[in-house]
Amino acid sequence: MSDPVIQEIKSRLDIVPFVQGYVKLQRAGVNWKGLCPFHSEKTPSFIVSPSRQTWHCFGCSKGGDVFKFLMEVENLEFRDALKALAERAGVELRREDPRVRTERERMYAIMETAAKFFEAEIKKTPAVIDYLTRRGVKLETIEEFRIGYAQDSWDGLSNFLRERGFSAAEFVASGLGIKSDKRADSYYDRFRNRIIFPIADASGKVIGFSGRIFERGSAPAGTEPKYVNSPQTLIYDKSRSLYAFDKAKDAIRKNNRCVVVEGQMDVVLSHQAGIKEAVAVSGTALTAKHLEQIHRLTDTLIASFDADEAGETATRRSLDLAAEHDFNRKVAIIPKGKDPADAVLENPETWKEAVEKSVALMDFYFTRALKKFSLKTAESKKDFSRYLLPEIAKIGNQIEQAHWVSKMSELLGVKEEAVWAELARYRRAVDQPVAFSVESHGPEKQKAQKLEERILAAYLLYPEARELYRGHDRSLLFAVSPHGEIFEILEREKPTEGIPGFLERVPEEWRGYLDRLIFEVEALFQNVPDAEAEIAACIREVERERLKERLIMLAESISQAEKAEDPGRLQELLKDFKAATELLGRI
Repeated sequence: MSDPVIQEIKSRLDIVPFVQGYVKLQRAGVNWKGLCPFHSEKTPSFIVSPSRQTWHCFGCSKGGDVFKFLMEVENLEFRDALKALAERAGVELRREDPRVRTERERMYAIMETAAKFFEAEIKKTPAVIDYLTRRGVKLETIEEFRIGYAQDSWDGLSNFLRERGFSAAEFVASGLGIKSDKRADSYYDRFRNRIIFPIADASGKVIGFSGRIFERGSAPAGTEPKYVNSPQTLIYDKSRSLYAFDKAKDAIRKNNRCVVVEGQMDVVLSHQAGIKEAVAVSGTALTAKHLEQIHRLTDTLIASFDADEAGETATRRSLDLAAEHDFNRKVAIIPKGKDPADAVLENPETWKEAVEKSVALMDFYFTRALKKFSLKTAESKKDFSRYLLPEIAKIGNQIEQAHWVSKMSELLGVKEEAVWAELARYRRAVDQPVAFSVESHGPEKQKAQKLEERILAAYLLYPEARELYRGHDRSLLFAVSPHGEIFEILEREKPTEGIPGFLERVPEEWRGYLDRLIFEVEALFQNVPDAEAEIAACIREVERERLKERLIMLAESISQAEKAEDPGRLQELLKDFKAATELLGRI
């Protein structure tokens, strides 16, 4: 591309507002300053010069013009950045021969073509439109978010893409299609009978899809997962991609907050209700890469909690990770049993008010703790501290941590030194190294943890035995982190592409552990005559171990309730103890 075209694009784009779409900037004299998006830092060293139309980071030494910035922040080749900036600047580029397009360009092209196909299909299906409108989604919102529909067909999209010049290899590489294991040279659509939510990158280009089951269709009841998501591809990395981030980024920067919700419907209805800084993850928990992306624009993260519950495990885990990245963590408290989409459907003002009145996470925990524990006895004070110390320990900022230690000291009526000592004791306990590999010996590894590892690896190694996992309490089967979350992904996505393909789709920090675990369990099972019987035995045994642990904790709580003379609590605990005992007897 000729230099005059590049200069024309630069003359039409101001680098400051463009960079502000990715980084929260503040004026610093004649320049603008912010936290560098390319390395982790707490003191801003990223400078943008409006006079020179350049940027430079004094921390990592990266720098350049608007082209270089877009290439770095979106991981684009120059040609992709050129097209994106030309479109934004209103500069027309000469049409290129499709035969010389890069693989990445072809990938973007097939995803955009698929998005248009799904958009057209939803217009042919009034029942889907009716369902969405009954859920509170307006027609203009359906169009704005490009919500589509995949018919209950094995090859609808496949045929459509083939007619438009896309190959079978591109169909599979994009994640839109799957190669059949039963018939040679046969492929089928990944998304079937699903409401489709396109996932875009920060510049608005479609990179993946999330499909929610609409009806059972021809599939037997219970055999289809509720959600199917695009796998990892050349352009889609779910550990980096946030649903609706392209639509939310300006509001995030303007309002200095990001509202993280669980599902696409929560995002869509939040935006419709005026909470345009809402985003969601797809097919994974919130990752460090997601948080780094958000932190470029704001230091405040808001999550939704049920009014009467401590929140979903995934939400708590996300907020714990946010503490490590020095976010101001807040919770928007909504009525019992509701998610943001339900709240908006009932009354949009309910959700808006919850976000506007969001409270600091630790204030929320302290309020809950004061409702749970009377602080009238030594035992209740001990329970109060046990409830809160793990949360205080997660806070990375020492000044903030000291604030909450001081508050706990005041509420308990003890010296701060005592609280600090308990906090240190808790840290020593949880910081003990945990081996995440199967070993023949090793007293540090609990029996139940070894069994969990066998069960988890066996799920991948023996697909024919997956029915054995149905109907079991997951809190009993998978109590060791991150086993439960890995199993949730397995159950949701039901991997058919084999172990290597699945490992590419789990968070990076788990891959090495899972790889070793699968290798070791495979070796362990190689001389087992009946793998299914062995798996079933492992499941029964780990459930027994977990129930024994639960009974020990219940017995301790019963003793505390008796000492505190709390008949209501005692009755509840005795009921739980009886139920756990009966369950243990049946296993």
